[in-house]
Amino acid sequence: RALLEAGAAVDQVDEEGWAALMLACQEGHMACVQLLCSHNSSHVIVRLNAMQIAQVNGHAEVAAWLDYTHFWSPLHYLEQLSPERAHALLRAGAYLDARGGEAGASGPTPLERAQSLSPTDATTVGAVVKLVLRAAEPWSPHNHELFPAVARARAVALLRVGYLLAYSFGRESLSFLDIWQYVLMPFAVSRVIM
Repeated sequence: RALLEAGAAVDQVDEEGWAALMLACQEGHMACVQLLCSHNSSHVIVRLNAMQIAQVNGHAEVAAWLDYTHFWSPLHYLEQLSPERAHALLRAGAYLDARGGEAGASGPTPLERAQSLSPTDATTVGAVVKLVLRAAEPWSPHNHELFPAVARARAVALLRVGYLLAYSFGRESLSFLDIWQYVLMPFAVSRVIM
């Protein structure tokens, strides 16, 4: 985990052409397979794919999990993410509504997965779920940090415009700013900038 969090090349192969995911599938190490996949390890490596390696070596549970999660984005792997990695993915623009099933059409989204898990859980998973649920809320100062850079920049620009406009309202400027920030801005700032 520490090497992956530090940016180790997840699909690096050894001198025989084997990547870490292939070895984890061969040995049936589900936790390692899940962790590697959460760091975007490719399911198709060299001539063999990870699911075939798991099947050939009698690890049907690993093969079934790989098949189910084949089209998942890194944010789908909520149980394997650290809060720091989830935070980084959200700030980088991870799409909360990305479908993760067959050809990306039928599986759950990261947001749906988060909604099905308990945010009151005191574990790392609970902290990750809270981050995803907070990022799914309309923009506010409370979740600003979880929006992608483009959306954060737009929010800052809109706040500047709001302050400039408020100046002209004199004594009513604070009321105007409240309306601007808490009513209008959530409609103007989105995680997905068109």
